[in-house]
Amino acid sequence: MLLDCHAILPFLGILISACIALFIYSKNRRYDIAKEKLKYLYNPLNALIEKKKRYFDLLKMRDKRRHEIEYYKFFLQLRDVYLDHALYGDTRLKMAFYSLHFTHDGEFHHADSGNISEEEMVENIAKFELNNKVDKDGDSEFERKMEELISVILDEQYELYREMNFNSFLINNGKMMPKILLTFILLLNVALYANEVPYKIDVIRNGKVHHQVAYNFWSGEYPSPVINVHAGTDGKTTIEGYVSLRDKKERKVCTIKNGLYHPWAKGEDSLINFYTITVVESYEIIATPSSELQQELSMADPQEFLQVGDKIINVVYNAEGISQGTIHGDKRADEIVYFQVNIFENNPKIFQRIENISTLEKDEQWLYLKCDEGYNVFVEDVDLLGQEGIKKGQITGYGSVSP
Repeated sequence: MLLDCHAILPFLGILISACIALFIYSKNRRYDIAKEKLKYLYNPLNALIEKKKRYFDLLKMRDKRRHEIEYYKFFLQLRDVYLDHALYGDTRLKMAFYSLHFTHDGEFHHADSGNISEEEMVENIAKFELNNKVDKDGDSEFERKMEELISVILDEQYELYREMNFNSFLINNGKMMPKILLTFILLLNVALYANEVPYKIDVIRNGKVHHQVAYNFWSGEYPSPVINVHAGTDGKTTIEGYVSLRDKKERKVCTIKNGLYHPWAKGEDSLINFYTITVVESYEIIATPSSELQQELSMADPQEFLQVGDKIINVVYNAEGISQGTIHGDKRADEIVYFQVNIFENNPKIFQRIENISTLEKDEQWLYLKCDEGYNVFVEDVDLLGQEGIKKGQITGYGSVSP
């Protein structure tokens, strides 16, 4: 019997070794699978979400029309990343995308046939999904499904990190957001991008040249004014505007659709874009910012840290205490950053103002309008409000306007 036991010991050793090897292989394989899923699908999706999140929050407050188009384009970008690496997606992600990413294939085939451009089709679909196709409270089913999709992406990314041995100890200690994961997300978080960054512009007023900055939205928590061009009445109204907002020389008549003209307005109108002309405000970095200040400016990668001599130029106010500016340096590409409006005032030993140029008495707000006559015009808000039959509308709540 003892001999039999001794005979079986080597077999047990081999069996145990095989089990351990199989366990290690299984753990390594799960680690590798999780790593691949994160690398090829979930991290790129999350990087795109982090890149756009604050931008959409600001855009929704200041320009709902543009928000609709940009938000739908954001979905298309997520869809493209997913379709390129769909085999790495788990079931929940596949189901979340399934309810969205096949919805408009027919429309895009129609666009490809030459009947309408893809850009026009994107605008039409965005308007339908985020403006027309809403419930009685004005909430969009498309936006709700997008929020569910983003939630699935973040949840599954978090679960994949639990598979990774290097941060499992943090999970076991009850950490809901591992520091390693947070650091990784910060490293992926790149500067937010706007369709048109603020830029310097020279304007002529009363024969005098003024050096200003222009940007394509109206600032403020409650942008004003609301301009009522016979809203609620079918038809069109003829107004006057300028060929250029730079010099206010050539003035033309312009027939536009009746409606409310405001960043929060919904429905058909003739608006192309909003513009603001404001003071030139720029700063130079005169001392190395702390790591906390770097992160506040979305500079999480030490290789991208702001250096003495770098500049933050063309600073403009957005809303809700957030401003934006363009980081400019001799050894770096320009990029947009968002930050608290008081960051320069609170750090006078770090930032020194280098430009404070403006001889205009106040900021100007403009509308760029498409005319039935076949051309476009610029008209200043106060100018439009002073024209015959044009009235002021009302802000009836946050994000809501009426005649």
